[in-house]
Amino acid sequence: LKQLHSINDIQASAMGIKSQGLGSQSNVEHVITILEERIAKIKMRGICNIDKGTLEQEINIAKKLAISDDSCLVHGDLDCRHLIFSGKNLTGIIDWGDIDIANRAVDLNVIWSFYPSDCHSKFFEIYGEIKPEEWKYARFLGLYSAISLMLYGVDVKDAMLVTEATHSIMRINPNLISS
Repeated sequence: LKQLHSINDIQASAMGIKSQGLGSQSNVEHVITILEERIAKIKMRGICNIDKGTLEQEINIAKKLAISDDSCLVHGDLDCRHLIFSGKNLTGIIDWGDIDIANRAVDLNVIWSFYPSDCHSKFFEIYGEIKPEEWKYARFLGLYSAISLMLYGVDVKDAMLVTEATHSIMRINPNLISS
């Protein structure tokens, strides 16, 4: 990610990368609207019980974030399905079909959604500094991604993906899913 995100929007454009619209994930209101639609589907279908108060807190925090216009080359669809491991070592990233020019928080969400919080400091040692607002937004996008994957996993009948998405949500905010 450090290498990928070191390619700024101008360099990426010069390489022939054309925006696919993932920059819309940098639009907090747009993401919130889609998130609320997906949560309504999850509730309607009885997939799990999303705690309304906790969700409102998450949304209110996201609304207050000032997301910068800084754009770089991003994978664009980075989640657990696209990480390849050999044992405990990440050895590859697949599915580059959504490569885009957007805020790096679009990719950084995977650190929140997939890796336990005790791994985050090691990530920062390797990746470098991240603006606090960007890191908070990556967290929110992690929730967005996990909820989206949960719904997708149910749709395609992938129980392992639903389980991983549930674990992702619990890693980010254990109070979001209630019994």
